[in-house]
Amino acid sequence: MQAKKKYLLTFSLLLCVVAAMMGFSYYVKARDREQVEFITSFYKNYLSMPETQQGYYVIPPGSFYSKGAEARIETNAKLCGTLSRGDEICGYGADYDVFLDAQEIDPKLSFEKAGFKAVVSGKNTVDVSFKVYPEYGADYDRKMRYVLVKENSSWRVDDVLVAEKGRFSERNSMRNEIEYENQHILEEAREISEAATWVFSYLRDADMLDRAERFVAFPVQLCSAVGTCQTLQKGDTRLRQTMLALHKAYYKGDSDTTVLDGYWPKPGLERVEQGKVIKLDAFNFTFQGKAWWITKIDLSSVGRTIPVQRQQKVESQPAG
Repeated sequence: MQAKKKYLLTFSLLLCVVAAMMGFSYYVKARDREQVEFITSFYKNYLSMPETQQGYYVIPPGSFYSKGAEARIETNAKLCGTLSRGDEICGYGADYDVFLDAQEIDPKLSFEKAGFKAVVSGKNTVDVSFKVYPEYGADYDRKMRYVLVKENSSWRVDDVLVAEKGRFSERNSMRNEIEYENQHILEEAREISEAATWVFSYLRDADMLDRAERFVAFPVQLCSAVGTCQTLQKGDTRLRQTMLALHKAYYKGDSDTTVLDGYWPKPGLERVEQGKVIKLDAFNFTFQGKAWWITKIDLSSVGRTIPVQRQQKVESQPAG
């Protein structure tokens, strides 16, 4: 009788283990199916859009990316909008389609034509493969890996890796790309030489003066050639008139190739601290926040430390 009881107990435990394993297997299969369906559904909708809309598609908050991923993308966009004031392309996906890993695709590309496939490649990871120009061979094959997390009972994308020569690396991840660009933006914003180079490059061309004004912090102080000063707010037309006068003073014309970057500190040599002011001829640059900004334009100083190309009297415009 005792042996029979032991046998029944062992058999019951075995049944429990088998049931648990079957339950876990069912859970894993259900999880994997949900993840594949989530990514596949997105691509079906995305590739059904006209090509002209795909690259500009704005994903509704909370519908695709995780909270952490959305925060990273938002931070990147803010830094690009406030501190990347030059002409460099800035922003995650600013120069290519992040979902197709391409700058150009077949205008008639569809979900079916792309040969889209999605498979689970590990815990909470889905690998996708497709072609952006199906008729042009392997050079236009794409492979991407989506790393997922569950938020509010729904799967969301926390990171994306792009395959390089068929292999995935953290170096080619969305997270790493954004962090690298954010750091690059901050490093350039801390360089007075970088800010001065862009300002004077824009001053060279009368049609690019609005870009030089990206470096102006408002309200900005404007002092005339005789020393009288006034404060300008954003949108004041006198700022553009002043920039035009400086353009005419520093450069002979829009075709002038004069290089003036020998007149400000070399990259990496200037000590940065909040409120520090560096005077570069007519401009006072102040480090505030996370970048160098023009806080004062003194027309009485034109030509004192940076040579002018055209001798003329530079004056501020009368108050409006």
